[in-house]
Amino acid sequence: MGTRHRAARFLEFGTRKMRARPFLWPVFRARLPRVKQELTNTLRARWAKH
Repeated sequence: MGTRHRAARFLEFGTRKMRARPFLWPVFRARLPRVKQELTNTLRARWAKH
């Protein structure tokens, strides 16, 4: 997960002159339970094939 936008790190973490305006981390945290569940399902399906 990430972006190639040049200013992304400054927006996410801020600078000495600008407060942080995170956009990547909040989305990651919000989707983490779903990602974990999908990973578990995939691994169980692969394990069942063997």
